Amino acid sequence: MEDFTTIPPKKYGELELCPDIENMMLDTAWKQYHLCFENKREAENKANILLASIGVLLGLIFNGLNLLNVYIALIGCLILIISAICCVLSLRLRTYEEVNTMNIWNAFVKNNYWNNPNSAKHSFFQSIAKKNKNNLNNYNNIVFWLKIAIPIFTIGFITVFLSLLVEQLLNCN
Repeated sequence: MEDFTTIPPKKYGELELCPDIENMMLDTAWKQYHLCFENKREAENKANILLASIGVLLGLIFNGLNLLNVYIALIGCLILIISAICCVLSLRLRTYEEVNTMNIWNAFVKNNYWNNPNSAKHSFFQSIAKKNKNNLNNYNNIVFWLKIAIPIFTIGFITVFLSLLVEQLLNCN
């Protein structure tokens, strides 16, 4: 096993990198690329679950409206609808950048990377990093709307619950 001190460094501008570090950076970029899609899927699943919960709760509210204080329940419904809009905004279509093997091959041939594999690694790393940045911006936008939707849903749920309590307290007399 080679030691970092025995590997001669390569120069990229001001930065000196060892081949092992280059491979680690490329591997990390790939992991971040795949992790971004996993995180996106999880966030969208949460938005779907929240949207379904809002739909079920609205259905229960309208079926049991006679048990609720109508005015407070309608305010709760409006709050829940705002939360649903935020969920839909988090689920809207976005453009994600994918790594296309044909484009990679064409760039490899066009730039004659056969003779310079280190330049190929560097170019490939830059390409993945650019795609990661775009995909991460999309993921952050999903999370932004979801972070708004969840507290609004909680407020709407509490409002509907209060409408039930108020109506039951008024009917006790």
